[in-house]
Amino acid sequence: MRGERVRDLCDEGVRLEIVGLIEEVGCEVYEVWCEGLEGMGVERKRDGSLVTRADRQSEKRLREGLLRLVPEVLEVVSEEDGREEEPDGVGEGLCWVVDPLDGTHGFVEGREEFTINVALLEGRVPIVGFLHKPVLGETLWGWSMGGCRGVKKRERRGGEIEDLLLLSGERKGDLTVVCSRARGGVFAERMGKKCPEVRLIRQDAAVKFVTLLQGDADVYVQLGETHVWDTASAQVMVESMGGGFWNMDGSPYEIGDYRSKNGPFFAVRCDKDRDVVMEKLRRVGY
Repeated sequence: MRGERVRDLCDEGVRLEIVGLIEEVGCEVYEVWCEGLEGMGVERKRDGSLVTRADRQSEKRLREGLLRLVPEVLEVVSEEDGREEEPDGVGEGLCWVVDPLDGTHGFVEGREEFTINVALLEGRVPIVGFLHKPVLGETLWGWSMGGCRGVKKRERRGGEIEDLLLLSGERKGDLTVVCSRARGGVFAERMGKKCPEVRLIRQDAAVKFVTLLQGDADVYVQLGETHVWDTASAQVMVESMGGGFWNMDGSPYEIGDYRSKNGPFFAVRCDKDRDVVMEKLRRVGY
């Protein structure tokens, strides 16, 4: 049933229309970023996290566009929609989950590592996912049982596109790990002492998933808690390319309630690396 619904609701033509929508929104987000702090309209939410004009504009444009392009999917759950509980029926049928600006803190500080994340879920399983890097104009998307693709626009609005190289398959050489710039300090220190052969990359937001999918890292270790909109878009791409998502104890990673937080996990580009990663995590105390 899942494969049939993906083909019916998100065939190649629709996926490309969604890519176009996300690229347009990405241009708008980029323009706000270029204005600098004074033009961002930064505020704090009730939980203390930051929100900007770009977050709100992106959320509105994506919600309207997704409902227009795929009218059969009636629900959109977003980080910025203000709802504290999971809507009735979500988690059973089809639902979009959206992070309109992942990496707001870095965005406000002027760093380039922020993304737009969009995924379609059936129940609690991601079946289509999109990741967009506004500064570089790069978009990756994947679908269950279908593969993954990435493109880069040579000009921000219009112009030619070029395909991005996405790498699957077994690792060659020592393990490369990407982890959080903000939360990975202690982990990086321990890994450097206990596993000096491991190469470490530290980045913000879902850019880490792009680094994984493009073959610049073999594993992404997430040490903090996340929401479904942080991970769902990348999960379907990683799994469609032969990788996997795992809890720190090696059990399969599963999405819970859309409003609850999921615990630490790691994602591997090739599932054969799962045991190698777990051994190194145990060595450094995780």
